[in-house]
Amino acid sequence: MGGWYRRALVLDGADYKSMLKYWDKLWEDIEAEKPELVREFGAICDSHADHVWDLSLNQ
Repeated sequence: MGGWYRRALVLDGADYKSMLKYWDKLWEDIEAEKPELVREFGAICDSHADHVWDLSLNQ
């Protein structure tokens, strides 16, 4: 995750639906394991937009 500075996170999947399902599962696991990190992330990043790019279109 972001640590002290914002970082880019790259996910890869067979399709958008699979990738977004994994993203949801990842957040569920983080929240179960380290709820304090999720609270801290929400406190410093209360509003943002996630973007999905299909890099295969650039080939």
